[in-house]
Amino acid sequence: MEMRSYLFRDAFSKKDIDIGFPVMVKSMGHELRKAPYRFDDTFHNKEQMRYHVVQYTLSGCGYFEYVQKGRTVRTRLDAGKVFIASHSMGPYAYYADKTSPWEFYYADFYGQFADTAAEMMTADTRVFSVPKNSEPLVLWETMLTRLGRLSQTLAPKTRWYVESRFADNYLLTRFGYDLLVSLQELICGGRSGRDQFAADVTAYIRVNIAGVTAESLARYFGYANNYFADYFRKKTGMSPRDFILEQKVRYAEQALSLGESAAQIARELGFQSERYFPTFFKRMTGRTPAQYRRMHTPAKR
Repeated sequence: MEMRSYLFRDAFSKKDIDIGFPVMVKSMGHELRKAPYRFDDTFHNKEQMRYHVVQYTLSGCGYFEYVQKGRTVRTRLDAGKVFIASHSMGPYAYYADKTSPWEFYYADFYGQFADTAAEMMTADTRVFSVPKNSEPLVLWETMLTRLGRLSQTLAPKTRWYVESRFADNYLLTRFGYDLLVSLQELICGGRSGRDQFAADVTAYIRVNIAGVTAESLARYFGYANNYFADYFRKKTGMSPRDFILEQKVRYAEQALSLGESAAQIARELGFQSERYFPTFFKRMTGRTPAQYRRMHTPAKR
Protein backbone atom coordinates (compact mmCIF):
# COMPACT_ATOMS: atom_id res chain seq x y z
CA MET A 1 0.00 0.00 0.00
CA GLU A 2 1.33 3.42 -0.94
CA MET A 3 2.29 5.67 1.95
CA ARG A 4 0.31 8.88 2.03
CA SER A 5 -1.47 11.23 4.43
CA TYR A 6 -4.93 12.75 4.10
CA LEU A 7 -6.23 15.91 5.70
CA PHE A 8 -10.03 16.10 5.69
CA ARG A 9 -10.09 19.85 5.26
CA ASP A 10 -13.57 21.26 5.95
CA ALA A 11 -15.01 17.74 5.94
CA PHE A 12 -17.07 18.64 9.02
CA SER A 13 -18.88 21.95 9.28
CA LYS A 14 -19.68 23.89 12.44
CA LYS A 15 -23.22 22.53 12.11
CA ASP A 16 -21.89 18.95 12.22
CA ILE A 17 -19.98 19.78 15.40
CA ASP A 18 -22.94 21.59 16.94
CA ILE A 19 -25.31 18.65 16.37
CA GLY A 20 -22.78 16.37 17.99
CA PHE A 21 -21.32 13.95 15.44
CA PRO A 22 -19.91 11.36 17.90
CA VAL A 23 -16.59 10.97 16.09
CA MET A 24 -14.99 13.24 13.51
CA VAL A 25 -11.80 12.40 11.64
CA LYS A 26 -9.40 15.31 11.22
CA SER A 27 -6.70 13.45 9.29
CA MET A 28 -5.20 10.01 8.82
CA GLY A 29 -2.34 8.44 6.94
CA HIS A 30 0.40 5.88 6.37
CA GLU A 31 3.89 7.36 6.67
CA LEU A 32 7.57 6.49 6.78
CA ARG A 33 9.65 8.96 8.79
CA LYS A 34 13.34 9.31 9.63
CA ALA A 35 15.12 11.36 12.27
CA PRO A 36 14.92 14.26 13.00
CA TYR A 37 11.12 13.80 12.58
CA ARG A 38 9.40 15.00 15.75
CA PHE A 39 5.89 16.08 16.71
CA ASP A 40 4.90 17.50 20.09
CA ASP A 41 2.07 19.17 21.98
CA THR A 42 3.10 22.66 20.81
CA PHE A 43 1.76 21.78 17.33
CA HIS A 44 -1.39 20.38 18.93
CA ASN A 45 -1.94 23.53 20.98
CA LYS A 46 -1.37 25.85 18.00
CA GLU A 47 -4.36 24.33 16.23
CA GLN A 48 -6.55 24.95 19.29
CA MET A 49 -8.52 21.76 18.63
CA ARG A 50 -9.59 19.14 21.13
CA TYR A 51 -8.47 16.03 19.29
CA HIS A 52 -6.71 12.74 19.94
CA VAL A 53 -3.81 11.21 17.98
CA VAL A 54 -3.87 7.41 17.60
CA GLN A 55 -0.76 5.94 16.00
CA TYR A 56 0.30 2.35 15.23
CA THR A 57 3.89 1.31 14.44
CA LEU A 58 4.17 -1.00 11.43
CA SER A 59 7.97 -1.28 11.32
CA GLY A 60 11.09 0.42 12.58
CA CYS A 61 11.09 2.32 15.82
CA GLY A 62 9.96 5.57 17.39
CA TYR A 63 9.58 7.01 20.88
CA PHE A 64 6.71 8.54 22.82
CA GLU A 65 7.40 10.83 25.79
CA TYR A 66 4.78 12.22 28.14
CA VAL A 67 4.34 13.28 31.75
CA GLN A 68 2.40 10.92 34.02
CA LYS A 69 1.91 11.55 37.74
CA GLY A 70 4.66 14.14 37.78
CA ARG A 71 7.35 12.09 36.05
CA THR A 72 8.43 11.83 32.41
CA VAL A 73 7.66 8.49 30.76
CA ARG A 74 9.66 7.53 27.65
CA THR A 75 8.38 4.49 25.77
CA ARG A 76 9.97 2.75 22.80
CA LEU A 77 7.50 2.15 19.97
CA ASP A 78 8.40 -1.03 18.12
CA ALA A 79 6.20 -2.80 15.57
CA GLY A 80 2.78 -3.61 17.02
CA LYS A 81 2.69 -0.71 19.48
CA VAL A 82 -0.12 1.86 19.55
CA PHE A 83 -0.04 5.12 21.46
CA ILE A 84 -2.76 7.68 22.15
CA ALA A 85 -1.90 11.36 22.64
CA SER A 86 -4.64 13.76 23.73
CA HIS A 87 -5.11 17.52 23.86
CA SER A 88 -5.68 17.39 27.62
CA MET A 89 -2.67 15.33 28.72
CA GLY A 90 -0.04 18.04 29.09
CA PRO A 91 3.42 18.04 27.49
CA TYR A 92 4.21 15.15 25.13
CA ALA A 93 6.34 14.36 22.09
CA TYR A 94 6.82 11.50 19.65
CA TYR A 95 9.75 11.14 17.31
CA ALA A 96 11.67 8.76 15.03
CA ASP A 97 14.64 6.71 16.18
CA LYS A 98 18.02 8.03 14.97
CA THR A 99 18.97 4.76 13.26
CA SER A 100 15.69 3.08 12.28
CA PRO A 101 13.11 4.54 9.84
CA TRP A 102 9.69 4.65 11.49
CA GLU A 103 6.67 3.39 9.51
CA PHE A 104 3.23 3.94 11.00
CA TYR A 105 -0.50 4.44 10.55
CA TYR A 106 -2.07 7.41 12.30
CA ALA A 107 -5.50 8.97 12.70
CA ASP A 108 -6.64 12.14 14.48
CA PHE A 109 -10.10 12.07 16.05
CA TYR A 110 -12.32 14.55 17.82
CA GLY A 111 -15.88 14.54 19.13
CA GLN A 112 -17.65 13.44 22.30
CA PHE A 113 -17.28 9.70 21.73
CA ALA A 114 -13.60 10.14 20.86
CA ASP A 115 -13.11 11.96 24.19
CA THR A 116 -14.85 9.17 26.12
CA ALA A 117 -13.05 6.33 24.34
CA ALA A 118 -9.63 7.96 24.75
CA GLU A 119 -10.25 8.54 28.46
CA MET A 120 -11.22 4.89 29.02
CA MET A 121 -8.31 3.47 27.05
CA THR A 122 -5.67 5.66 28.71
CA ALA A 123 -6.75 5.26 32.33
CA ASP A 124 -3.56 3.28 33.15
CA THR A 125 -1.18 3.81 30.24
CA ARG A 126 -1.02 5.43 26.81
CA VAL A 127 0.93 2.72 24.97
CA PHE A 128 -0.53 -0.67 24.03
CA SER A 129 0.27 -3.79 21.99
CA VAL A 130 -2.10 -4.53 19.10
CA PRO A 131 -1.82 -7.81 17.12
CA LYS A 132 -0.83 -7.48 13.47
CA ASN A 133 -4.01 -8.90 11.89
CA SER A 134 -6.46 -7.66 14.51
CA GLU A 135 -9.74 -5.94 13.69
CA PRO A 136 -8.49 -2.35 14.29
CA LEU A 137 -5.62 -2.81 11.83
CA VAL A 138 -7.86 -4.35 9.18
CA LEU A 139 -10.23 -1.39 9.48
CA TRP A 140 -7.35 1.08 9.23
CA GLU A 141 -5.77 -0.57 6.20
CA THR A 142 -9.12 -0.90 4.42
CA MET A 143 -9.91 2.79 4.86
CA LEU A 144 -6.45 3.91 3.74
CA THR A 145 -6.70 1.68 0.67
CA ARG A 146 -10.05 3.27 -0.22
CA LEU A 147 -8.64 6.75 0.15
CA GLY A 148 -5.57 5.79 -1.85
CA ARG A 149 -7.72 4.78 -4.79
CA LEU A 150 -9.79 7.93 -4.45
CA SER A 151 -6.74 10.17 -4.42
CA GLN A 152 -5.65 8.82 -7.80
CA THR A 153 -8.62 10.67 -9.31
CA LEU A 154 -7.29 14.01 -8.02
CA ALA A 155 -4.68 16.32 -9.48
CA PRO A 156 -1.16 15.53 -8.15
CA LYS A 157 -0.94 18.75 -6.12
CA THR A 158 -4.16 17.94 -4.24
CA ARG A 159 -3.54 14.30 -3.44
CA TRP A 160 -2.23 15.02 0.04
CA TYR A 161 -5.60 16.18 1.29
CA VAL A 162 -9.22 15.27 0.77
CA GLU A 163 -11.71 18.11 0.95
CA SER A 164 -15.28 17.67 2.10
CA ARG A 165 -16.56 17.14 -1.43
CA PHE A 166 -14.46 13.96 -1.59
CA ALA A 167 -15.18 12.72 1.92
CA ASP A 168 -18.56 11.53 3.15
CA ASN A 169 -19.19 12.67 6.73
CA TYR A 170 -21.17 9.51 7.44
CA LEU A 171 -18.37 7.30 6.15
CA LEU A 172 -15.71 9.10 8.18
CA THR A 173 -17.89 8.97 11.29
CA ARG A 174 -18.56 5.26 10.83
CA PHE A 175 -14.87 4.50 10.29
CA GLY A 176 -13.86 6.56 13.32
CA TYR A 177 -16.48 4.94 15.51
CA ASP A 178 -15.66 1.39 14.37
CA LEU A 179 -11.91 1.89 14.84
CA LEU A 180 -12.21 3.39 18.31
CA VAL A 181 -14.71 0.75 19.45
CA SER A 182 -12.51 -2.09 18.19
CA LEU A 183 -9.45 -0.58 19.90
CA GLN A 184 -11.38 0.02 23.11
CA GLU A 185 -12.66 -3.56 23.23
CA LEU A 186 -9.20 -4.94 22.47
CA ILE A 187 -7.50 -2.78 25.10
CA CYS A 188 -10.15 -2.70 27.81
CA GLY A 189 -11.74 -6.11 27.28
CA GLY A 190 -15.44 -6.66 27.69
CA ARG A 191 -16.14 -8.28 24.32
CA SER A 192 -18.03 -11.56 24.64
CA GLY A 193 -16.84 -14.74 22.95
CA ARG A 194 -19.70 -14.42 20.47
CA ASP A 195 -18.74 -10.85 19.57
CA GLN A 196 -15.05 -11.73 19.33
CA PHE A 197 -15.80 -14.56 16.90
CA ALA A 198 -17.83 -12.23 14.68
CA ALA A 199 -15.03 -9.64 14.80
CA ASP A 200 -12.39 -12.23 13.86
CA VAL A 201 -14.52 -13.50 10.98
CA THR A 202 -15.18 -9.96 9.76
CA ALA A 203 -11.46 -9.15 9.81
CA TYR A 204 -10.64 -12.28 7.80
CA ILE A 205 -13.35 -11.51 5.23
CA ARG A 206 -12.17 -7.92 4.77
CA VAL A 207 -8.62 -9.07 4.08
CA ASN A 208 -9.78 -11.80 1.66
CA ILE A 209 -12.89 -10.09 0.28
CA ALA A 210 -12.46 -11.17 -3.36
CA GLY A 211 -12.03 -14.90 -2.85
CA VAL A 212 -13.58 -15.66 0.53
CA THR A 213 -16.04 -18.57 0.71
CA ALA A 214 -17.76 -20.51 3.47
CA GLU A 215 -15.25 -23.30 2.85
CA SER A 216 -12.21 -21.01 3.15
CA LEU A 217 -13.61 -19.64 6.42
CA ALA A 218 -14.02 -23.17 7.78
CA ARG A 219 -10.43 -24.04 6.83
CA TYR A 220 -9.07 -20.85 8.36
CA PHE A 221 -10.81 -21.47 11.69
CA GLY A 222 -9.99 -25.20 11.65
CA TYR A 223 -13.45 -26.75 11.31
CA ALA A 224 -15.08 -29.29 9.01
CA ASN A 225 -17.53 -27.62 6.62
CA ASN A 226 -20.72 -29.21 8.00
CA TYR A 227 -19.86 -28.57 11.64
CA PHE A 228 -18.67 -25.05 10.91
CA ALA A 229 -22.00 -24.02 9.36
CA ASP A 230 -23.89 -25.00 12.52
CA TYR A 231 -21.26 -23.49 14.81
CA PHE A 232 -21.24 -20.27 12.79
CA ARG A 233 -25.01 -19.90 12.96
CA LYS A 234 -24.99 -20.38 16.73
CA LYS A 235 -22.30 -17.71 17.11
CA THR A 236 -23.69 -15.11 14.70
CA GLY A 237 -27.32 -15.99 13.97
CA MET A 238 -26.47 -16.17 10.26
CA SER A 239 -25.12 -18.72 7.80
CA PRO A 240 -21.51 -18.23 6.65
CA ARG A 241 -22.75 -17.44 3.12
CA ASP A 242 -25.18 -14.75 4.29
CA PHE A 243 -22.55 -13.23 6.57
CA ILE A 244 -20.06 -13.02 3.68
CA LEU A 245 -22.67 -11.39 1.43
CA GLU A 246 -23.48 -8.84 4.15
CA GLN A 247 -19.78 -7.93 4.45
CA LYS A 248 -19.50 -7.57 0.68
CA VAL A 249 -22.43 -5.16 0.71
CA ARG A 250 -20.81 -3.07 3.46
CA TYR A 251 -17.56 -3.04 1.49
CA ALA A 252 -19.42 -1.91 -1.62
CA GLU A 253 -21.28 0.83 0.28
CA GLN A 254 -18.02 2.20 1.62
CA ALA A 255 -16.41 2.14 -1.82
CA LEU A 256 -19.42 3.81 -3.48
CA SER A 257 -19.35 6.56 -0.85
CA LEU A 258 -15.77 7.27 -1.88
CA GLY A 259 -16.68 7.50 -5.55
CA GLU A 260 -15.37 4.18 -6.88
CA SER A 261 -17.04 2.87 -10.03
CA ALA A 262 -19.34 -0.15 -9.95
CA ALA A 263 -16.99 -1.96 -12.34
CA GLN A 264 -13.99 -1.41 -10.04
CA ILE A 265 -15.94 -2.57 -6.97
CA ALA A 266 -17.13 -5.68 -8.82
CA ARG A 267 -13.51 -6.61 -9.56
CA GLU A 268 -12.45 -5.97 -5.96
CA LEU A 269 -15.26 -8.17 -4.66
CA GLY A 270 -14.36 -11.02 -7.01
CA PHE A 271 -17.45 -10.99 -9.24
CA GLN A 272 -16.77 -12.91 -12.45
CA SER A 273 -19.19 -10.63 -14.29
CA GLU A 274 -19.05 -6.89 -13.66
CA ARG A 275 -22.59 -6.63 -15.01
CA TYR A 276 -23.93 -8.79 -12.18
CA PHE A 277 -22.78 -6.46 -9.41
CA PRO A 278 -25.58 -3.82 -9.84
CA THR A 279 -28.17 -6.62 -9.75
CA PHE A 280 -26.62 -8.10 -6.61
CA PHE A 281 -26.38 -4.71 -4.90
CA LYS A 282 -30.00 -3.79 -5.64
CA ARG A 283 -31.24 -7.18 -4.46
CA MET A 284 -29.37 -6.76 -1.16
CA THR A 285 -30.07 -3.06 -0.49
CA GLY A 286 -33.12 -2.10 -2.55
CA ARG A 287 -31.10 0.54 -4.44
CA THR A 288 -28.84 0.52 -7.46
CA PRO A 289 -25.17 1.47 -6.96
CA ALA A 290 -25.83 4.78 -8.73
CA GLN A 291 -28.75 5.58 -6.43
CA TYR A 292 -26.70 4.74 -3.34
CA ARG A 293 -23.78 6.88 -4.52
CA ARG A 294 -26.04 9.90 -5.13
CA MET A 295 -27.50 9.57 -1.63
CA HIS A 296 -24.16 9.23 0.18
CA THR A 297 -21.68 11.31 -1.81
CA PRO A 298 -21.67 15.06 -1.05
CA ALA A 299 -22.21 17.32 -4.03
CA LYS A 300 -19.08 18.95 -5.45
CA ARG A 301 -18.68 22.60 -4.55
